[in-house]
Amino acid sequence: MYEAPRNALEETLANIWQGVLGVSAIGITDNFFELGGDSIKAIQISARLHAHHLKMEIKDLFQHPTIGKLSSCLRPVGRTIDQGLVEGEVELTPIQRWFFEQTSRTGRTVKKTGSYAVVFESELTYAELNDGESLREC
Repeated sequence: MYEAPRNALEETLANIWQGVLGVSAIGITDNFFELGGDSIKAIQISARLHAHHLKMEIKDLFQHPTIGKLSSCLRPVGRTIDQGLVEGEVELTPIQRWFFEQTSRTGRTVKKTGSYAVVFESELTYAELNDGESLREC
């Protein structure tokens, strides 16, 4: 028998479960595993809860597989780390420092693959970027 969510937290859980499980009208007594839930979907639910600043231990979902019981196990996320753009001068990370020390100590050019963002203080033409004088690979 369907029992509707009783508060905003249970409503949030129900909406997340519906999205992950692809089931509509999930009530607070519906069992996560009987609705098709598994360990991978439990991780997806945990990630979506984190987007709502809520933390769920996966073990709690296995021990309390209904919204009505699980909602009391959720905790607010303690801190959020800013993922914004870094501008200005920043210190090198330890691995960056090590990399440049290796390059300068050996005198060899080390080629790395990957994506890098470089901000120039003046405009360079495509030819200047490729002539080897304005910019050298490292």
